[in-house]
Amino acid sequence: MLNRLKKHLIRQLTTLISVGLCAVGMARAEVVVLLPTTGALAHAAQSIQDGLNAAYYAANVRPTLRFVADDGQPLKSLLKQHINAQTELLIGPLDRQRVAELIKLNPRLPVLALNQVETDASSVWEFALAPEEDAFALELRIKAEGVSELLVLREAGQTNTQRFEQALNQRWKGIWVEQNQVPAQLLPHQALLLLGRPQWISQLQGLPKQRLYTTALAVDPSVILPQHIQFCDVTALYQPLWPELVKQQQQKPVPVGYQRLVAFGADAWQLAQLMLAQAPSAEFMGRTGQLQLVGSQIERTPTCWMQQGQQLVQLP
Repeated sequence: MLNRLKKHLIRQLTTLISVGLCAVGMARAEVVVLLPTTGALAHAAQSIQDGLNAAYYAANVRPTLRFVADDGQPLKSLLKQHINAQTELLIGPLDRQRVAELIKLNPRLPVLALNQVETDASSVWEFALAPEEDAFALELRIKAEGVSELLVLREAGQTNTQRFEQALNQRWKGIWVEQNQVPAQLLPHQALLLLGRPQWISQLQGLPKQRLYTTALAVDPSVILPQHIQFCDVTALYQPLWPELVKQQQQKPVPVGYQRLVAFGADAWQLAQLMLAQAPSAEFMGRTGQLQLVGSQIERTPTCWMQQGQQLVQLP
């Protein structure tokens, strides 16, 4: 039933995009994508580009798509050089500092920024795989089970979950207890949060059979997680409803972390189509979770999952 609903939402969105684009002649529009090709974000940017291209070529209506390297040139001069009268939309930048720099320019052109900052501009939509969104989704799951005390056990020396942990800690209104070992048992009002690599989590002994949680960063298809552990993550990794991403992974396999970015790039193109169609609002099941748009605001609610046997089961 849930899968049919997802497919219905996707068909509705596709119809909206196609009708809107054709109605205003946007098929002749140009979209410029600004992504780094060198530096620390180059690999992430390539995965985003792969996902964006996969969704682009799977779409019925395809405006002209032009990629521009964002490799350090002053943003104002870069836009002046590459934005012309035919450009209807800019996708990017990816780097947070560059997004903040773009917002200060207050562009007249509609922009789908691929990161989030604290400032905003009316013409800039900000879209990101933010750990804060994952933390919010997981907090709702934990509270729904009547938990008021969260026990936290982390792998020594691991810092890749730090931003997620900080976001969850700030949201958590109950008791937060640091652990140095797996507790002997959980009381009915307690839950255990594991922060670390999947290999570390899989070798822990004596874990509880309920109210056990982790982050999406702890998920690896090659490692079976403990039974009944829950986390919230990108839908496309566990529900292959998007054949273009399945094909992309078959042709150009990448690790899980980069698969998330491929899905993110594909959703970015779907959002771009809505922007081109000037849709006032929309809500749909995207590849990275439930996406809701109102005005220039984008909210993402990740889907939550539980390990049951050898499989991951989607939670309602």
